[in-house]
Amino acid sequence: MMAEFLTFQKYNDLDLANIIANLLTENGLECYVENDQKLFDVSFSFNTISSDILLKLKSEDFNRAHQILENYYQKDLENVDKDYYLLQFTDRELMDIVAKPDEWRHFDYQLAKKLLKEKGKEIIPEKEVELKTQRIEQLAKPEKTDET
Repeated sequence: MMAEFLTFQKYNDLDLANIIANLLTENGLECYVENDQKLFDVSFSFNTISSDILLKLKSEDFNRAHQILENYYQKDLENVDKDYYLLQFTDRELMDIVAKPDEWRHFDYQLAKKLLKEKGKEIIPEKEVELKTQRIEQLAKPEKTDET
């Protein structure tokens, strides 16, 4: 049976999605970019936040892809612009990034961990695993509706 491709990440920038796809392909992972953006949607004509560009991978490659991206962004952590928005985040906001990495870019996740470490609040690997487990459990719960 052929492995199913699942959404690894969502983007609103096609160029960025293609750059990441190329990086993963160069590292031996099979992936592709699926662009579901509508050419024109009247209801969202001024909305540029749509994340309809999907990077698809085989589920068994997700962990390796995360590691590839982590290694790729490590070198950029030392060259962050002084006005980069995460530098203004509180410790609590940085912890939120670490607790919900699926909502953030890989670079932001890595930078949040680095900034916390510099403040003496390093996230040890065991805590990182605990946070990931909690996040998976949280995402697995069905959403509550207001239906009566």
